[in-house]
Amino acid sequence: MSNCPEQSNSDRCTLLIHGATAVVLTGKHNLDSIVQWAIALKQRSGRQKAVAALFNKNGKMPCAS
Repeated sequence: MSNCPEQSNSDRCTLLIHGATAVVLTGKHNLDSIVQWAIALKQRSGRQKAVAALFNKNGKMPCAS
Protein backbone atom coordinates (compact mmCIF):
# COMPACT_ATOMS: atom_id res chain seq x y z
CA MET A 1 0.00 0.00 0.00
CA SER A 2 1.63 3.17 -1.19
CA ASN A 3 0.20 5.46 1.50
CA CYS A 4 2.24 3.81 4.25
CA PRO A 5 5.93 3.91 3.30
CA GLU A 6 7.36 4.24 6.81
CA GLN A 7 7.26 1.86 9.73
CA SER A 8 5.88 4.62 11.97
CA ASN A 9 2.71 4.71 9.90
CA SER A 10 1.91 1.03 10.40
CA ASP A 11 -0.69 1.71 13.10
CA ARG A 12 -2.41 4.29 10.91
CA CYS A 13 -2.37 1.89 7.96
CA THR A 14 -3.85 -0.88 10.05
CA LEU A 15 -6.67 1.38 11.18
CA LEU A 16 -7.35 2.57 7.63
CA ILE A 17 -7.44 -0.97 6.26
CA HIS A 18 -9.73 -2.24 9.04
CA GLY A 19 -11.97 0.80 8.68
CA ALA A 20 -12.21 0.41 4.92
CA THR A 21 -13.04 -3.28 5.32
CA ALA A 22 -15.77 -2.47 7.85
CA VAL A 23 -17.28 0.16 5.56
CA VAL A 24 -17.34 -2.17 2.57
CA LEU A 25 -18.82 -5.05 4.55
CA THR A 26 -21.43 -3.15 6.60
CA GLY A 27 -22.05 0.16 4.84
CA LYS A 28 -25.05 -0.81 2.72
CA HIS A 29 -27.47 1.24 4.86
CA ASN A 30 -25.28 4.34 5.00
CA LEU A 31 -26.27 7.24 2.73
CA ASP A 32 -22.81 8.82 2.65
CA SER A 33 -21.58 9.32 -0.92
CA ILE A 34 -18.17 7.75 -0.31
CA VAL A 35 -19.75 4.68 1.25
CA GLN A 36 -22.19 4.33 -1.63
CA TRP A 37 -19.27 4.65 -4.08
CA ALA A 38 -17.39 1.87 -2.24
CA ILE A 39 -20.44 -0.41 -2.23
CA ALA A 40 -20.97 0.12 -5.97
CA LEU A 41 -17.28 -0.59 -6.59
CA LYS A 42 -17.57 -3.78 -4.52
CA GLN A 43 -20.41 -4.97 -6.72
CA ARG A 44 -18.43 -4.21 -9.90
CA SER A 45 -14.91 -5.27 -8.92
CA GLY A 46 -15.03 -7.34 -5.75
CA ARG A 47 -14.46 -6.80 -2.06
CA GLN A 48 -10.66 -6.61 -1.99
CA LYS A 49 -10.43 -4.00 -4.75
CA ALA A 50 -13.11 -1.92 -3.06
CA VAL A 51 -11.25 -2.08 0.26
CA ALA A 52 -7.97 -1.09 -1.42
CA ALA A 53 -9.62 1.80 -3.27
CA LEU A 54 -11.31 3.10 -0.12
CA PHE A 55 -8.02 2.73 1.79
CA ASN A 56 -6.25 4.83 -0.84
CA LYS A 57 -9.02 7.44 -0.89
CA ASN A 58 -9.02 7.75 2.90
CA GLY A 59 -5.23 7.70 3.07
CA LYS A 60 -5.03 10.80 0.90
CA MET A 61 -7.38 12.79 3.13
CA PRO A 62 -5.59 15.01 5.65
CA CYS A 63 -5.85 13.95 9.26
CA ALA A 64 -5.40 15.80 12.52
CA SER A 65 -2.49 14.46 14.54
